[in-house]
Amino acid sequence: MLNNINRSNCFIFGVILAIAFLVACGKSRPKTFTVGIINLTSSLDVVADGFKDGMAESGYVEGENIAYIYEGPTESIEALGPAIQRLIEAKPDLIFSITTPATILAKQAVEEIDTPIPIVFCPMTDPVDAGVVDNLRNPGGNITGVKVGGHVQKQVEWLVKIVPGVKRVFVPYNPNDKSGIQGLMQLQEIVARLGVEILVRETPTSKDVKKATTAIPEEAGAILMLPDNLIVSYVSDFSKAGIKRSLPTVSVSFDQVKAGTLIGYGFDNYSIGKQSARLADQILKGTKPGDLSVETADFFLTINLKTAKAIGLDIPNNILQQADNIIY
Repeated sequence: MLNNINRSNCFIFGVILAIAFLVACGKSRPKTFTVGIINLTSSLDVVADGFKDGMAESGYVEGENIAYIYEGPTESIEALGPAIQRLIEAKPDLIFSITTPATILAKQAVEEIDTPIPIVFCPMTDPVDAGVVDNLRNPGGNITGVKVGGHVQKQVEWLVKIVPGVKRVFVPYNPNDKSGIQGLMQLQEIVARLGVEILVRETPTSKDVKKATTAIPEEAGAILMLPDNLIVSYVSDFSKAGIKRSLPTVSVSFDQVKAGTLIGYGFDNYSIGKQSARLADQILKGTKPGDLSVETADFFLTINLKTAKAIGLDIPNNILQQADNIIY
């Protein structure tokens, strides 16, 4: 009788071990995702930082369940194509494209492969006009992201409020960047109503932009930088030129104001990176990119009081109270 009980116990114990072994073998290791990042300019590296932090907040831990492929900013449009091809050859689960030129080229390259890689983009002024998505609510295809357009008109309005009497604004302009083209169109729509004249100078190359920083027209009463990656990569140069001439400078983001411009109205680079991560998370969990509406970034007013003091400008308290960020 005792032997039968022992044999029964041994049998049950053996079954439990077998089940435990099968369960252990059946457990799959958590999937590790690979995300490729393509970026045109070092001034937007903070967007990539925001994206990674946003992904971490959604549970993607680098080195555990996510890996990033990022060679760093290409610093030229010509280098984007080869960099994108290298990303595609690595077969990532998703591509995060930073800037309009990077997104346009990434979309074109991905459409040529058998198994398209989903793309999340930011920042783009007008993804519909750029031909990246069909419409904002239903992007279609294999791409979605965050747009930042619509702030240029408010930039001019804030300039006129903060610097009453400004009549002529110097605008360096890159005709090779879709964002710059769209920004200039928005600018042209509002300046006549505000009684402001824009002095446009085409700067299609880095050499041209550098020259423009030292060739600001004498009649200019302010400098405005469009949402163009080539132009804003020289934000520090334009800020110094503005201070030297006691001219207010207007840009887009907090980082650009931190670099020395007087006023910034537009998106925050780090925040739009985190915003893009929320879209990427949904895609990696199975949602089709084309079913995710293109989101719009929040806009912020930033004022640099150090620059105001340097150019001899006193900004009223009622204006400062409306600012989202003030740099002292």
